[in-house]
Amino acid sequence: MKTKTLSIALVTIILFSTLMVAVPTYADAKDDAIAAGMAWLAGKQNADGSWGTSSYMLVGETGLAVLKFETHAIQNNIDPFDLDYGYSDEIKLGLDYIFANAHTMAIGMQTHGDPDTDKDGIGVYFVSPTGWERTYETGIAMMAIAHSTHPGAVVNVPGSPVDGWKYKDVVQDAVDYLAFGQVDSGAQRGGWSYQEADNADGWADNSNTGYAVLGLGYAQASPPGGFGLTIPDFVKNELDVWIEYIQDDVSGGSGYGDPTSWVNILKTGNLLYEMYLVGDSISTPRVKAAIDYIVDHWNDADYTPGWRGPGPELDPLDPRWRPDWPDWPACYQNMYCAMKGLEAFGIEEIDGIDWQADFETVLLAQQNLDGSWPNAPLFGAPDGTPWDWDTDQIISTEWALLTLEKAAPPPRPKTLEDLEEEIEAIELKLDFWLPEIKTEIMNIELKLDTWLPEIKTEIMNIELKLDTWLPEIKKEIEAIEWKLDYTIDKEAVEVEILTGKDIGVGTQILQNKYVYYMMTTVAGQKRSMTKIEIEAETITLDPSKYTVTELKTGVYRIEIDRKAVPVGTKLIVIQVQYTDPVSGVVYHGAAITTAFNV
Repeated sequence: MKTKTLSIALVTIILFSTLMVAVPTYADAKDDAIAAGMAWLAGKQNADGSWGTSSYMLVGETGLAVLKFETHAIQNNIDPFDLDYGYSDEIKLGLDYIFANAHTMAIGMQTHGDPDTDKDGIGVYFVSPTGWERTYETGIAMMAIAHSTHPGAVVNVPGSPVDGWKYKDVVQDAVDYLAFGQVDSGAQRGGWSYQEADNADGWADNSNTGYAVLGLGYAQASPPGGFGLTIPDFVKNELDVWIEYIQDDVSGGSGYGDPTSWVNILKTGNLLYEMYLVGDSISTPRVKAAIDYIVDHWNDADYTPGWRGPGPELDPLDPRWRPDWPDWPACYQNMYCAMKGLEAFGIEEIDGIDWQADFETVLLAQQNLDGSWPNAPLFGAPDGTPWDWDTDQIISTEWALLTLEKAAPPPRPKTLEDLEEEIEAIELKLDFWLPEIKTEIMNIELKLDTWLPEIKTEIMNIELKLDTWLPEIKKEIEAIEWKLDYTIDKEAVEVEILTGKDIGVGTQILQNKYVYYMMTTVAGQKRSMTKIEIEAETITLDPSKYTVTELKTGVYRIEIDRKAVPVGTKLIVIQVQYTDPVSGVVYHGAAITTAFNV
């Protein structure tokens, strides 16, 4: 608590002043908890750059620690490698440890497709010195590397099989490894086991699969949250087979190795993110069923199917009571897995429950005075008791911190299905107010599949009617309209967002500016644009608030004043125009990229 002290002069009278006291807010408490937890975690890094004490899970614990420090940097508009960032050294040392434990193997054609996206015949996996859980640790390592914001950085770890590789090439071959290792046949087809399955039937479970899919999600995500890499199409198709199998038809939750065994919130959170990766939406029936399962077991006082644990008041006569678990903390991995599944779909409440507020309340209450979180079970046994493999404070603190800051893979690009669902949401309002306009919008929906540019004109005509009726609905349609500009229109100018690291200059994140690199081509040839405009979603920015520098033909550096971008902006739109010097024909193009001002 901060107070303002006043010097009081005593002469012949006493002057009274009001003492102003700044009362800590909930946000202050949360920020303080995160800061204390990060400081504690940084102090636990080993001399070789790793975190942890068990040699069979060092890569996994290190990856989660690195991911935490990276996430905090990105959420505060800081380059994780910036020397002025207080945890940049920990990040780099941790990544080097991960690269030191990389391994390569030959991969080849699989039953359902070719896993080798870059055609080098190599897959990369990660595993601790005495570990065997390749899938878990490879997925977590991919998360840490892909969230570094430096796809063009070069590995400098002599002796590592990936020494001298670019970060993005390492992660792409890790994607290829997971594609190669996916179970090919049998009841558990489409999932992952502890190690790779080469054109084979085999075991799979939704714990291993959950972390494999998280690694794929971070690899695929657009910069700065990921590297924008390619996942072979067959991998998602096969994952969809797994999702259909592992979801319990009765409860909606996820089992472990089969749909009815060991169903709990941890694996159902994994299931939700898997559904998101394959393209499901919030209205998909199986997504709704998974969310209903989480709601049904939200307040369960156990670790399976719940997350809270029995709490400190457990009766010693209860068969679950153990003398070495007097306080029964929550299961932080259950919380983390549920968080990233719900966060992926942008869900803030489930059946009226502010799930993140519940998580934060428990986490703030259970944090130790030194900034760490207590030993907690890795997960709950099928009977709801803590698993005998209790965790340590390091991994407990990692999961707690990742949950507090809602560390999940960045959202996938909007699809046509997403836009259709946004229109359907508007229809629900129109049911009550203006049925005739609902009919017009439904007619437009039928044309969306044909990608017709005149859709915008029809929406504009509807807007004229809405001017006199429902301005709030007009605003919603306008928000969709600008997305249609760039999602549906077929532009003649190809616009690609690059990173400064890829072309050897600058950095992508500055304290006072957003910096982007862009390449423009017409008919496959780089061309200089005749006009470039920038929008913060639907707001056109004043040209005085940004600078555009052409580094070479068709390659630009764009710097945007952060203060010019409204708070809450999630997307930056860059519109370009090219006029052919011979024919005089004008071509247009656009790119959408991420803003950090969220």
